[in-house]
Amino acid sequence: MPSFPLSSTLQERALRVAVLTTSFPLTTTAVSGTFVKRLIQNLPPSVEATAIAPSGIESEQLPTNANYQIRCFRYAPRSWQQLAHQPGGIPATLKQRRIFYLLLPVFLGSMFLACLRTARNVDLIHANWSINGVIAGIAAWFTGKPIITTLRGQDVNRSRSSRVYRIILGLCLRLSNHVVAVSDSIRFLAVQQFPTQNNKFTVIHNGVDQCFLDIGARRQQTDSQTLRLITVASLIPLKGVEQIIQAVNLLKNEIDLNLTIVGNGPEKEKLQNLTKLFELHKKISFTGNIAPSEIPAYLEKADIFILASHSEGRPNVLLEAMAAGLPIIATNIPGTQEIVQNGKTGILFPPKSIERLADALRRLSQNASLRQQLAKNARRFILDQGLFWTHTSSRYAELYRQILS
Repeated sequence: MPSFPLSSTLQERALRVAVLTTSFPLTTTAVSGTFVKRLIQNLPPSVEATAIAPSGIESEQLPTNANYQIRCFRYAPRSWQQLAHQPGGIPATLKQRRIFYLLLPVFLGSMFLACLRTARNVDLIHANWSINGVIAGIAAWFTGKPIITTLRGQDVNRSRSSRVYRIILGLCLRLSNHVVAVSDSIRFLAVQQFPTQNNKFTVIHNGVDQCFLDIGARRQQTDSQTLRLITVASLIPLKGVEQIIQAVNLLKNEIDLNLTIVGNGPEKEKLQNLTKLFELHKKISFTGNIAPSEIPAYLEKADIFILASHSEGRPNVLLEAMAAGLPIIATNIPGTQEIVQNGKTGILFPPKSIERLADALRRLSQNASLRQQLAKNARRFILDQGLFWTHTSSRYAELYRQILS
């Protein structure tokens, strides 16, 4: 691992880290990049973090008593600042509204300047996602600061089918002193494409907050005859929410159930219209955008959690549902395979398979003891693996020190 000399001054003070990200919750109800916020929130006092993030269309509501700082960069008039912080991130925004490609050069330039200014006053740069790793890597070259990049999933997944994403990933790996993958599958896919960068990788899994574990500890078996389903996802095609609605439609005359869809996105109107078409408006509810602090309450009221994504990195919401003591039904994709063991900690089904999802729901609806056992095993998995944000952040802090030691 490349190392940089740890000065005597640094040994006597907190380590200063700039955390570059295109997703970060800038308002009390924002869900964009919540996991990045959790990471820096839980860093030990020996690390002082400054998040660098793009401004959004709303005025920022920055915390006054947080243990970290935020520096937001502007890249357009506020009403035009819609590239980041949207459901599905920048790629989904560009796909939906191609005119925003015109903003991309200004966005990247503004991000680079913000990173360069901040990098001069920190000891290390921590970028999230490969494109930010490239920007931070160039800033690190100018300032002589080391850089860590965390790969979180979709950037690596897209590199398999997109030449542009593959070039970005390759540049990111070359410019980074060290690379963190949030799952073993992400590391495998990246190293498979760039085997010479293998020695730069560490796998550090994301964690969950204690409040989700508390839900699991106090969860009681319900006497309700209605099976309460929940999914938490951005309403974009990649998340497969349409398939969940179609599965509920298949079962509407067999099982007494309802579905709560937590999340927002460009597909919301289409999904609501589909619900009306199937006459499921009494069985399916849409919460819209809710604050991250409200999600535990929704999970506590549910009986089964469904994740129907076609592709994922390592979905945090799945870990939170497992910690909350919910039986899991999830798609059989690389991002979930290392979390959910089929038949033990949940049930896996093929992506886009409405019939197999319906079969899984039918099976769990008929077997309360199986639901209880899957939920118990899922929560035990979180505990046994030590998947807590405090542990995750401590590992990052240790890695920062190793690179600077």
